[in-house]
Amino acid sequence: MTAVALTESPRAYYEPPGLPLVGQLFDALSDPIELFMRGMASGERVVRYRFGPYRYLLLNDPADVQHVLQDPNKSFGKSPSYHALKLILGKGLVTSEGELWKKQRKLAQPAFHHGSLVRFVDQMQGCTKDFAKQWQSLAAGTTFDVHEQMMQLTFRIVGQTLFSTDLSQAAGEVGEALAYLLKFAADRTESLLKIPTWAPTVGNHRFKKALAVVDEVIYQVIEQRRGMKDPPHDLLGLLMSADMPAEQLRDELVTLALAGHETTATALSWTWLLLSQHPDVARRARQEVLRVAEDQPINFSMLGQLQEVDRIVQESMRLYPPVWGLERQVRGDDQIAGQTAPKGDIVLMCQYSMHRDPRFWSNPEGFDPDRFLPERAQARPRFSYFPFGGGARICIGKAFAMMEAKLILAELLRSFELSLVPGFRTALDPGVTLRPKAGIHMTLKHITHGLGQPVGIAPDQAGGLSATQAARSPL
Repeated sequence: MTAVALTESPRAYYEPPGLPLVGQLFDALSDPIELFMRGMASGERVVRYRFGPYRYLLLNDPADVQHVLQDPNKSFGKSPSYHALKLILGKGLVTSEGELWKKQRKLAQPAFHHGSLVRFVDQMQGCTKDFAKQWQSLAAGTTFDVHEQMMQLTFRIVGQTLFSTDLSQAAGEVGEALAYLLKFAADRTESLLKIPTWAPTVGNHRFKKALAVVDEVIYQVIEQRRGMKDPPHDLLGLLMSADMPAEQLRDELVTLALAGHETTATALSWTWLLLSQHPDVARRARQEVLRVAEDQPINFSMLGQLQEVDRIVQESMRLYPPVWGLERQVRGDDQIAGQTAPKGDIVLMCQYSMHRDPRFWSNPEGFDPDRFLPERAQARPRFSYFPFGGGARICIGKAFAMMEAKLILAELLRSFELSLVPGFRTALDPGVTLRPKAGIHMTLKHITHGLGQPVGIAPDQAGGLSATQAARSPL
């Protein structure tokens, strides 16, 4: 579709009405998604908010997002929001900057090159096949939280592919710990009064306990590797070959373990919800998988042929981007949309609102994987869709994550159908990632026929949220 030009910013950035001193802070705390959707709907190229002592600039034009993320300049750095994440991730790839980040990125990059990705497919396939056997052992009609299920599977895959370690036994405990740590980081980011982590509060006690659970597993992985005479050539090996301090190695592994499974699991969880609401799309994808792979293990070349599955994953991440917003702080006065963005302002690039902007997306609330057909995708501005960020700091695991999501979805689709439990309602939980609040409870059905049409449940019968309802649901 042809993009419609955004309203040019006036002499000063547009500022919506707010309360004295705190501005739109309470709106941001109660429902940030709704606040930024209103900002997008205003038609303003840049919307300026005040959240207590902080000034935020919401960018609604892909060209401005490109300027911040990709254009060669040094005016933007990590925002204060990343300080809370540093309590969990230390100085890993996500939170580090400058020369340290460049060194870390260069060191880890070979693990995500083509040759490594080809090898990863076999490991992903093995983990997913074992997982499918667990579902096969369940009786038809069994219900479970698919988000919890996807978290367990992707955590095991991260362990096998990047660390050559079976982490499946620790998946439940570590997953619960990471979930609390992410909530702790999100709550701390939103709080104006940041209580020191050494203070003897209930929240700090839980934080330290959860962090200890994660650290214990990670340090065990490191110690096991150091005891190997002939260690495998994987990402862990690359990092250990750099002879970095144990604490820095820990930071890198926690970052990769979290980023490598949290975002993919979240994307898949929302995908299962969307497919339960659109059984015709699920049927087409299942037919494609059976046509390409039949009953054979899915390999690297097969993944390239699963175009329907690929479009489903992309469309799911358009509607529910796991990373739903990126922030950068202006380190030196910069020009955005023809106006001066002052030093200290925080630039917000919200994937959730940009991905639903009717200027760039027809029927933006609808689930339409075919909008990612090449001829339709080419007509959109580049940064109207950026689930993995962009520029030099684009997600290092982008290809890994897409490959993993496609393989898991394809492997499970050809044997199973999931339907939302009648009456169960989910909503958005926009913390560090866009998790489903209270999970997504689904009912399992085994597919025993070839290309037959699965039996679907209409969204209103299932009690699920359409994309529009989810976007507007109370958080």
